[in-house]
Amino acid sequence: MAVIATAAEIPSDTVRTTAVRKLLYSWNDCVRDCQYLARRTEAHAVCGIPRGGLVPAALIARYKRVPLLTLVQARTIQMLSGGTVLLLVDDVADSGATFRASLIALQQESLGLRFETASLHYKPWSLFVPTYYVH
Repeated sequence: MAVIATAAEIPSDTVRTTAVRKLLYSWNDCVRDCQYLARRTEAHAVCGIPRGGLVPAALIARYKRVPLLTLVQARTIQMLSGGTVLLLVDDVADSGATFRASLIALQQESLGLRFETASLHYKPWSLFVPTYYVH
């Protein structure tokens, strides 16, 4: 089981109104949550943000039966046609910086692609709100 939230992960300038608690997250939880996300997205391809987003992205792509792309492959997205929905996945939307940087890089090289984002966990202090999240 993985520990998702610890006090060290909270930015020092963030005002905390509640105590931080640890969340035990099992493999079965991850599988269930990826199936949930796969049912909600319209994605034609899935891209995982290394490292934490790779496993959820692979599961979502498998459940949807769509291609799984690395960030490098997704940046050379001539293989995807206009109107295609690319789902960008990470395990946690913490500060939001990784989602933002990845999305900006992909949008600069896209031609008519639509982007959705998904995260297993969204933290309320994140500056980026994913299109889909479970917790």
